[in-house]
Amino acid sequence: MKTRLFTLLFAAALLAGCDPEDQGNGLKVQEENITISAFGENHKINFTAPESWTATITDDSWCKIAPVSGGAGSATVTIAPTQNETPEERHTSVIISCGDETCTVSVTQTEANALIVESNSYSIDASGGEIDVNIRHNIQYSAKLDESCSGWITMESSAPSSKALQTDVIKLKVLPNESGWEREGWLLLDIGYGDDRIKISQEGANVFSISTMSEEIHPAGGSFTVKVSGKMEYHISSMPEWLTETSEGRTHTFSAELNNTNATRTGIIVFCDDGGVCLPLEVKQDGLPEWAGVAFKHRSLFMRFTATWCGWCPRMNKTIHKAQERYPDKLEHVAIHGSGSSLYFSDSDPLMDLYRIGGFPTGMIDCRIQIDNGDISATAERIIEAAQQTETEYGTVSGAEISSTVKNGAAKVDVKLFLKAAGDYKLTVVLVEDGINKPQSDYEDGDHTSYTHDGVARLSVTPITGTAFSQDDAYTTREFSFDATLKNAWNADNMRVVAWVQTKYGDRKVIRSGNYGDFYADNCFSAPLGGKLALGE
Repeated sequence: MKTRLFTLLFAAALLAGCDPEDQGNGLKVQEENITISAFGENHKINFTAPESWTATITDDSWCKIAPVSGGAGSATVTIAPTQNETPEERHTSVIISCGDETCTVSVTQTEANALIVESNSYSIDASGGEIDVNIRHNIQYSAKLDESCSGWITMESSAPSSKALQTDVIKLKVLPNESGWEREGWLLLDIGYGDDRIKISQEGANVFSISTMSEEIHPAGGSFTVKVSGKMEYHISSMPEWLTETSEGRTHTFSAELNNTNATRTGIIVFCDDGGVCLPLEVKQDGLPEWAGVAFKHRSLFMRFTATWCGWCPRMNKTIHKAQERYPDKLEHVAIHGSGSSLYFSDSDPLMDLYRIGGFPTGMIDCRIQIDNGDISATAERIIEAAQQTETEYGTVSGAEISSTVKNGAAKVDVKLFLKAAGDYKLTVVLVEDGINKPQSDYEDGDHTSYTHDGVARLSVTPITGTAFSQDDAYTTREFSFDATLKNAWNADNMRVVAWVQTKYGDRKVIRSGNYGDFYADNCFSAPLGGKLALGE
């Protein structure tokens, strides 16, 4: 049974009471009939008593009174009802006694407005027929069929409006279902501010059919489900050898592994009933894209947090250059200048918070290993080891093509990512400038009035912590396009586009020097601003 109750406020009706106009000295009650709303608000009975009085109530299961006694003079008894959540009125009486006099005050509480549906759902067999939907109500409503009923259910009667609790019968006529599949529709009861939904379902006929006649599987592999209708016995007479099958009842799941060729493969699954009727299902799986065979070149990202006022920072700059000499074309260096630096990068603060940078200089390799300043040679080896660890422990699943143009101080950057694994990713794209000559403090070699700064982060064209996206399938591509405005002080000829792709650790072993979030840098790419980077370069 499904019941919807709607409570409305009704005004109390104030009527003449027990001798209210009597000019004598007897018991005078202002109201002898009181109507209170279903909400359950308190109501006062005012009266005058010539001597001590008492009050009682005939039904205190839903209504209380107080006080229940008092002395001579003007008096008030408060009626305190509970909320009426039923579709019926409730009645009680308050009896006030004073000496030999008695006055009875009738109390009526209005019913809650109700719409009571006999059932939430109805079902019928494939042959069709009629369905009676029984509804009790005391409010106005209307009934209509949802679009899902079009062509197979008709409504022969709809509900009238009423304020008295009554029963309506809505008759639905359901046509025979000649297909093998169950179908469902909805009867909607509109009460003025929302619909009640009643589900109508019909069984499928005893017809041998399959739920799909063709399926495509992603090159990386996947599965699909086929349902078989009817009640007759059947079997799968043949299927491609590159598919596997499991079943539960009349539902079959077919799976394919990675198609590690560039060629498309097709096959036919044949379902046959015992009467000799056979139904073919065509299956197609494309081969891997040609780029799937490209070995992505791995480069690690080295972020150096620095400042022009930092006297120890030139040592770490020498350290990363030493690491790049020993591990050529495998390390991308981005200098992140912090607060107070003449080369301040406006997005440095979010990075410092994320990677818990406590001071300058500090390095961060692949968004997972923090590098402290130290002996140049030993620290360079530490950077190389961390970069090699990223590649050997996690592999490389992302490659990229980058192209960009510059015109009248405006840059357009296009990045196409090639992803060999499904999962959650982030892309960060930063414009950096090389060959900037600025003063630099140096505690070891003396301060420099003109120091060459390379890889200086100028502008992040994405959120600096990355643009998040997800890939549902392996061996897919994702394209991005960005516009940027260059400042006049920047030398566009010395600028590069540096992009790095982060991916979630997921089920992989988490190897990091601190809690820097769920992502690490899978690969890093660099191309001249106004130039191109091809896949695999």
